[in-house]
Amino acid sequence: LSLFSSAGIGETYLSEIGIDIIVANELIEKRANLHSKLFPNCNTICGDITNKEIFSKIIEASKGIDFIIASPPCQGMSIAGKNRDIEQMAQDSRNTLINYVFDAIEILHPKYVLIENVPQLLKIKIPHNNQMMTIVDILNIKFGDKYNIDAKSIDASDYGVPQTRHRAIIKMAPKDIEWKWAEPEENIISVRDA
Repeated sequence: LSLFSSAGIGETYLSEIGIDIIVANELIEKRANLHSKLFPNCNTICGDITNKEIFSKIIEASKGIDFIIASPPCQGMSIAGKNRDIEQMAQDSRNTLINYVFDAIEILHPKYVLIENVPQLLKIKIPHNNQMMTIVDILNIKFGDKYNIDAKSIDASDYGVPQTRHRAIIKMAPKDIEWKWAEPEENIISVRDA
């Protein structure tokens, strides 16, 4: 299941390693249409995840899945956007869309979860149980007894991408499985080289 899938760029090479995205959700129709063209075997559900009917449709179509990937909107967390500090970010309703990822995990019980976003994802605090908490703290409270939860910020240029692109990655796997981080590559590829 791919939540906040956009046109599916994050899913591009997953099928090459045996991960087939069978359900995706995207709010913006143009992006959802492109996703459908790029991934014709995927049930791309276009609509607002905060709409109960859309969320129910996503969950129903995803019964039995083993893997959730999610890239919630980054605009509310990006320091390049209008929210320049943690307090402003905490007030941006887009930053609470991660709650739908939590709900999907609770309902679907996937084996693996991968959440990706801007580095601020690991610092921002959102309301949970009448407190302001980080996403990782909330995940540990909700799922720490079932999953190993590991998070860090990486630079895509360390992994063969010809672009300096810092991303926060949160990985969740069953307690009995070690999901290792890939080792950074020694040679950085420039755009010119690519």
